[in-house]
Amino acid sequence: MSEHLSHSELQLELDAAQETIGALRRRLASLEGGHKTPFVQQLTIYQQRIEEEMARLKVSQDWSRALVENAMDAIVGLDDKGNITHWNPRAVKMFGWSKGEAMGRNLLRLLRLVHELSEILETKTFAQHFGAMAGQSFEILGQHKSGHGFPIECVMLAMGMPGYGAYVVLFRDISDRKKAEAILKQSNAELERLVAERTKEMHLSEERFSLAMRGANDGLWDWDLQTNHVYYSPRWKQMLGYEEHELGDTLDTWKQLVHPDEKDVVLRHVQEYMTGKSLAFDTEFRMLHKSGRWVDVLSRGFMVFAEDKRTPIRLVGTHVDITERKRVENEMRRLANIVESTSDFVAVAKLATGQVEYLNKAAREKFGILPQVNVQDFKFSDFHSGEEAQRIVTSLLPQTYGGNALEVELMLRHFDGMDMPTSSVLMSFGEGQDAPEYFALVARDLSREKELQKQVEHVDRLESLGVLAGGIAHDFNNILGAIMGNAELLRRNHHLDESATTYVQRIEESSERAADLCSQMLAYSGKGKFIIEPVNLNHIVEDMLSLLEVSISKGVELNLALEPMLPDILGDVTQIRQVIMNLAINASEAMSGARKVLSIQTCIKICEASSSDVVVAQENMGKEPYVYLVVRDTGCGMDEEVKRKLFDPFFTTKFTGRGLGMSAVLGIVNGHHGVIALQSEVGQGSAFHIGFPALKSETANINRGQDMRSEPMSQQALADNAGYLGTVLVIDDEDMIREIAASLLSDMGYKVLKAVDGQDGVHQFAEHADEISAVLLDLTMPVMDGLECYGELKLINPDVKVILTSGYSEEDALAMFGHKEKLGFIKKPFRVAQFQKVVIESEIRPSLPKP
Repeated sequence: MSEHLSHSELQLELDAAQETIGALRRRLASLEGGHKTPFVQQLTIYQQRIEEEMARLKVSQDWSRALVENAMDAIVGLDDKGNITHWNPRAVKMFGWSKGEAMGRNLLRLLRLVHELSEILETKTFAQHFGAMAGQSFEILGQHKSGHGFPIECVMLAMGMPGYGAYVVLFRDISDRKKAEAILKQSNAELERLVAERTKEMHLSEERFSLAMRGANDGLWDWDLQTNHVYYSPRWKQMLGYEEHELGDTLDTWKQLVHPDEKDVVLRHVQEYMTGKSLAFDTEFRMLHKSGRWVDVLSRGFMVFAEDKRTPIRLVGTHVDITERKRVENEMRRLANIVESTSDFVAVAKLATGQVEYLNKAAREKFGILPQVNVQDFKFSDFHSGEEAQRIVTSLLPQTYGGNALEVELMLRHFDGMDMPTSSVLMSFGEGQDAPEYFALVARDLSREKELQKQVEHVDRLESLGVLAGGIAHDFNNILGAIMGNAELLRRNHHLDESATTYVQRIEESSERAADLCSQMLAYSGKGKFIIEPVNLNHIVEDMLSLLEVSISKGVELNLALEPMLPDILGDVTQIRQVIMNLAINASEAMSGARKVLSIQTCIKICEASSSDVVVAQENMGKEPYVYLVVRDTGCGMDEEVKRKLFDPFFTTKFTGRGLGMSAVLGIVNGHHGVIALQSEVGQGSAFHIGFPALKSETANINRGQDMRSEPMSQQALADNAGYLGTVLVIDDEDMIREIAASLLSDMGYKVLKAVDGQDGVHQFAEHADEISAVLLDLTMPVMDGLECYGELKLINPDVKVILTSGYSEEDALAMFGHKEKLGFIKKPFRVAQFQKVVIESEIRPSLPKP
């Protein structure tokens, strides 16, 4: 039998063979009389085999039928025209047609199949197409009885099974598979999209990382803990000045370059991180640069673990060059130390709110803020008056925007409520939305400078007034010299009656009083030392006792406490008496009430003053012993305002002032290189401490001055001195002084030449150098003053004899010439006796003619 026979064909063949063998066996049996011949026996064997085959075929058919009926696929039997001959239960469920409805109907029309099978009826017969399609699998769109289509897979078989027809078609519903395929396709597409995106992102991330690392200028290292191999990136090596090929990728490379003092510390940090004792590996150390310098490095790393998530296999990290940051940090630390240690006040506050962010030590101490107090609890306005704070915010700070620093004087308010002048610098910094975020104030306390400035201004004012007073006294002395000289000449050279003599004497007395006033003015200017000699302060006080008792107010008790063995001082008795009298009278007039005590004390001590003293002439203070005159009263005392103005010229607390008052006292003390300390409180009285430098015992050759009260030469003495004594050149810009001097010199027997100023004097001297024996030279003149004129005279005749005349003291006048020249001196306004004495002592002789 053909191996390609179907079950039905095979059944037919077996049935035919069995029937043929049975007929043949019966025929033979009849011919042979019922005997079984070998041939019949062979036929019997064949018949048994056919029956056995038919039994097996039946079992196979039963199995096939069972499989068909219970198959998960729809199995449809067809005849050679495509009509349905078998319709298993799965086909009923798949297509919705019952077996009765489907049997005998054309498969294509019943199921309205499409795709390749739909063309069969339109072209060739079903049988013609089936031969080519048998065994092939198709995916087509089937249709349910209800009308909805669904995808199916069909396989056509030419089997010819009994009860099934010539052909069998297998149908399988592939809706779930198609859905799964669609989902899978969609998933694959989504996966491909995600892979593409992640790949792109990975490349982008790698690119960003590469750019970031290049931008961050960091070096990478990767330490394989299993092989001890270390990868160092090119930047890691460049950071230390090396090319990539110059350093090996081993741990020893790092060990050789790390600072010896820090290597063990860093390795310990690594070990602590790897054993879990620290949460991160983040450390700083130094590494040796190729040039020999040390590079500060910040190293950070993290561990990479094996698949067990516990075993570290790699340590990966970065190196950052922080050398510059370290330098800046050190500089910032140094600046912070400077800011903390400076005596200037430094404050930082927020511009928007005024909240204080920082105060240095000097500011905290000045404002009384303890170290444990949070400075952020304050606002900058707490340290200024309301007006000052408003001025800072609205007017000053806007000028600092853009990085400008503004120097300005500000008033800071001390914690005790007192305002303090400061020299301040304002600046702003930080990026805010509309303005800088912070502002800083650096301030220096000007309280001391302001006080010193007031003192300097006060000294300047006194000095200016002293210059003014000295100038007035000088000019006034010239006028007085003319008045006194003419009055004395009138009285001596003319026979006056008694009344005229009285008038002349009154003129002389008034002139003397005016001269005393000039002495006070010169004393105030510090140029009034006339008779400087060793004097004892105790003796001066004792000599003045009677005068003091009648001069002070009635009812004042006068007490003396004079230290015995008191050293002498160098001074002018008249001026010191004026100081004592002025202080005593002022003290007596300041006292009222039942007990009024005026104490005058002398002592010797080192010059010093307490913090409560008002000290004037402070520049004269030294470490040598001073002889002190202390005048103390129990009067009403003085407030701060009076004490501050007490030594100003023309200041007085009396209804009618007298003379130059305390300003003259200051001038006299200054002229004696002394010092004044005042102690006074309202209601507690006052005490003036006047100190004069004590005279050393070895001091010798003291200029005891000139006796201004000696008598003039008599007429007989003038007659005895008559005759030609020489020629004297009188150089003075004041006509009256020039004429009086000329008259006095003529009376003494000298020929006189006169010059109106220094320049005229030099001209006269050059013209008459051979006959001029001496020059009477004024110091203060226009065109050419006495000092310059003297230099010109010395050029003409180095041996010229000169007598100076000035309203200033002899010491100050001679100091202009360096005390080296042998010069005579006549104090203006000069008296006749004084004038004559100096001229005679100068030993003026006629000049000898030059050979």
